[in-house]
Amino acid sequence: MVIFSDMRQDTADLDLKTPATFNAEAAIVMTEKKRLIARLENVEVYVLGVDNEGKSLAYWNRLQKYWMEYFKKAGAHVQSYSVLREFRNLEP
Repeated sequence: MVIFSDMRQDTADLDLKTPATFNAEAAIVMTEKKRLIARLENVEVYVLGVDNEGKSLAYWNRLQKYWMEYFKKAGAHVQSYSVLREFRNLEP
């Protein structure tokens, strides 16, 4: 699965956009409690274009921590998580 996104989820159920209220550990616990984790067993995930424009590097790190734990709990295998938007050919 290839995801082109800033990964700043911003909904009533999950708000990762507001740094003052975003705590990676608390967010993953809440995500599990609300049963928001998809079933992605053995799916290879490439996340491209993760953006922290207007936010601190610490925010980007919290965002990455959250999504790495999310995909782990979903059973996925993250192959790339990057600010870059290039998707390299996977063919040998």
